[in-house]
Amino acid sequence: MKSKNRAIDIALHIATGLVIITSIVLWIFILTSDQRFSGLNQSTDTDTTHVKNSKSIKDAYLPTEVFGYRNNQLYQLYDSDKNLPLVFSKEFNNAKIERIKPIFITKKDYQKFLANKAYLQLTYPDQITFGIFSSNVSKYKNSEFNRIFIAQKDGKFKLYAGNDLNHRIYEVSLKNGNFDKLLKYAQKSESKTAVSLIRLSEGYEVSYKNDLTVNVYSYLISNPSDSYFVSRLLGTSGVSSKTAGNVTTYTAGLYNHLEVPKSNSKDYHNYTYINTRGAS
Repeated sequence: MKSKNRAIDIALHIATGLVIITSIVLWIFILTSDQRFSGLNQSTDTDTTHVKNSKSIKDAYLPTEVFGYRNNQLYQLYDSDKNLPLVFSKEFNNAKIERIKPIFITKKDYQKFLANKAYLQLTYPDQITFGIFSSNVSKYKNSEFNRIFIAQKDGKFKLYAGNDLNHRIYEVSLKNGNFDKLLKYAQKSESKTAVSLIRLSEGYEVSYKNDLTVNVYSYLISNPSDSYFVSRLLGTSGVSSKTAGNVTTYTAGLYNHLEVPKSNSKDYHNYTYINTRGAS
């Protein structure tokens, strides 16, 4: 009997020891796992921060309108396939501003510049500063402009920045400035609208020479059958129908009527439900 109890005690001690050893192993594993996952999360956070910071603030500033002369007429240019403002932004941001030089500040000279048929013009919706695009222009980093003039002469690209409010023009010298794609796409833009520029107190506004016409698009997501609306509004029993011209009238009893145009009529989908109950 004593030997049996002794065997049980030994077995209990062994089991207890195994439990303690297993607990220690699991505790060590959990600690090391937390460190590994912590390092993984830290690495992921670092990578995410790097991706977020890879975008420059200048990428957020895009012109909203593009203008160019053709046959002595100023046109507003648009191309749904080639996003002209985005093309300009990419080419401009690939260049480096080396020098900014003020040209003139008179209203008369500024308007001559606006009428110069050699330049493609791009406008921003508001005044912006050179400091957004370069840290190498400390003297003019706070100088404002809202209009860009671009032309190519003798194989070289000329870029000027203009301020519609105070009529200042700045010559911008660029390193690696290339606007070949922009000028080519603008020349072949699919849409052009004849405009003129009108001087107002807050700058120059666009005046359209002709009435604007825009395409109207209609998108039909689903097209339930007529029976769907008939059953919903009139029920499924005791319903009669009568067609007159392009309209089919469904009737349930004396008071409920539903008028449905034919599918080939211009009023298709314009259903008319009539309930004459209580009418005198």
